[in-house]
Amino acid sequence: MHGLTRKKNHVKAAPWCPNMTIEKIKIRGIKINSDVAEVDCQDMDSSIPGALLLLKRLSQNQINALSVSSLSAGSRFHSYFYFSHKDMKQVRELIGGPHEMTPPVKITQPVGMISLFPHDYSLKIFGTVLTALGQAAVAPLSISSSLSTLAIAVPLADLDRSLEAILSHFVV
Repeated sequence: MHGLTRKKNHVKAAPWCPNMTIEKIKIRGIKINSDVAEVDCQDMDSSIPGALLLLKRLSQNQINALSVSSLSAGSRFHSYFYFSHKDMKQVRELIGGPHEMTPPVKITQPVGMISLFPHDYSLKIFGTVLTALGQAAVAPLSISSSLSTLAIAVPLADLDRSLEAILSHFVV
């Protein structure tokens, strides 16, 4: 894994810094969820905010999204919602059927989610997660934060590699 060597509470910084080690960061727990689906809500016309309509429907039906992120590219805006598979039947009913949503909302890909507890309000933890994923050549789909959790969504095919990279920098 890009020259990283593990000691109990330290990780070697990088191949170009052979004598430098970094102390691993202590966290209280980690949760891995490989049963997540990504839903893409594409707003092509800002006068019809599909993401707001979806949020309203989710709220009315008491369905929680594990994470939400957004991306703007030119005039297009995408909102990505991540749901556990146990909620996907209800989500499918909300975005399809007789009240199909316009603009289009589609289920795109299986996703893995890694949650770190607590993230301790520290940018050091966020930066370390980005460093670990970068060293493992994994591009996160979404990173969200709450008062106690830092959640990272990655393509399901990259979940094991992402977890190994993150665990190489943290002590649980």
